[in-house]
Amino acid sequence: MSDVKAVRYLLANNAPLNAQVPAVRVIGGVLPQGIELPAISVTHVSTVRPQMVNAASKLCVSRVQVTVMAASYATQNPKRATTLYASDRDMFVFLADEKNRIEFPNRRNGEPGLMARGFFIWNSEVGSSTFGVSTFLFDYVCCNRIVWGATQYSEVRVRHTAGAADRWLEEVVPAIETYANSSTANVVKAIEDARAKRIDNVDAFLASRFTRSQASAIQAAHMSDEQRPIENLWDAATGITAYARGVQYQDERVDLERKAGKVLELAA
Repeated sequence: MSDVKAVRYLLANNAPLNAQVPAVRVIGGVLPQGIELPAISVTHVSTVRPQMVNAASKLCVSRVQVTVMAASYATQNPKRATTLYASDRDMFVFLADEKNRIEFPNRRNGEPGLMARGFFIWNSEVGSSTFGVSTFLFDYVCCNRIVWGATQYSEVRVRHTAGAADRWLEEVVPAIETYANSSTANVVKAIEDARAKRIDNVDAFLASRFTRSQASAIQAAHMSDEQRPIENLWDAATGITAYARGVQYQDERVDLERKAGKVLELAA
């Protein structure tokens, strides 16, 4: 029995839990689009190489992620759709628009799906980080700001110089407004272009951009989410962001999502 099946069995046969979430809505893998809420997703994160305990037994340690989706991000608490983290030296803002979603054909397993627009804004007074804005599409996001299914990551960075304020007004603000109000046609086309761009050697492609362990984990994350191997640029970006979900720190997750965005740019 796999790690996901084992954990899913325990949750689906827990009477107090099932009083809140029926067993049929405890899913091994990514939650289907349009599933009735609340629902629970059980996904594989990573596995430590099995160790021999004795001649007949092996010890296998796996990380499994259990995610509860109770409602859309905004409807759980409307204030959570706009969030500010700030200190005396830096700040980080997360904003999400789950109301105006974009429909994609063949989002997953041949089924259509919906994705939403979101973006981060960050700044640092001491210069440890430039001022910046990043935009992306996502399936959904949980309350600790782990973004699920992030794709089409792109960003604008502004150095702390005398012209930074002017550049914010002249470049960044219009770019955000355009992104929020733009037609979905270009977004859908960009994703279809990425799907059409096949990767001949996935191992080599990922090895040139990530460590060996990361490349292996990215492929495993894609297989867990999509139930098939990476075949094209869209798959690679999906695998990278799926792997990023299991990374503990926000800045490291954003860095991985940035790399996923660069992968999609290869289809242009």
